[in-house]
Amino acid sequence: MEQQDPYVGQVILQVIKIIEDNLVEAWMALEAHPQAEIYVGKDLIQFVGGVPFPLCNGIFSARLAPGEIDEAIEDALRIFRERGLPGLWWVGPSSAPEDLGSHLQRCGLTAAADAVGMAVDLSLFEDFSPFPEGVSVEDVTDDGLLRQFFHPFSTVFSLPPRAADFFREAYEGLGFEGDTPMRNYVALHEGRPVAAASLFMEAGAAGVYNVAVLPEYRGRGIGKAMVSRTLQDAKTMGYGLGVLHALEGSDGLYRTMGFQEYCRFTSYMF
Repeated sequence: MEQQDPYVGQVILQVIKIIEDNLVEAWMALEAHPQAEIYVGKDLIQFVGGVPFPLCNGIFSARLAPGEIDEAIEDALRIFRERGLPGLWWVGPSSAPEDLGSHLQRCGLTAAADAVGMAVDLSLFEDFSPFPEGVSVEDVTDDGLLRQFFHPFSTVFSLPPRAADFFREAYEGLGFEGDTPMRNYVALHEGRPVAAASLFMEAGAAGVYNVAVLPEYRGRGIGKAMVSRTLQDAKTMGYGLGVLHALEGSDGLYRTMGFQEYCRFTSYMF
């Protein structure tokens, strides 16, 4: 059996850490919303958005002691249950113990979604996918464009009004220029917003998020062009690594663009 080069193994572990850190930092950035609360404990992070919708509340980076897992889970969930807030507990490559998901399910959580952690070397990225005729893309630089961005974003991700308002207000809080870690993009067809995507720059990488194309506009290459645009901008800004977290089954597009799988995530709903 061929042994792996130790250096290659270390690089892979570093990329996996960056993928996970970028995800966690993207959620922590939502503290820009005035009602968001973040609690960083010795063994996990709690994000409380305060909106009764799963995507607005979460638990990350849990590393629980073997002998106290169920008690630690119940303790972590208490703040959400007391406020009647559903949410997602994210289990990633650094989560511990390895069977944390089984413990979560035993405590009443249900597996919600699986995601593939992926990365691409931007020095090799040359997939400059064009937008179809009649479709243009705009950098979101003001509140008006942000509201247009949220039409496809909210539609595709089935966000109720309160959840959509939460994310929009958080993105407004992050700002549009200067040292903001997030850039948002909206694709327009005859003035109508039809697709969205975001770029989040933290943990030494450029993370692609919020890729959303309205159902009636799919199959035209718009999604691929949106991802291509974000990565072109990241490369121009000097980033060498692009990362993302693709829902299981939607990773095929990203593989055609040079992304490779490095790790897996599962979210559990409470």
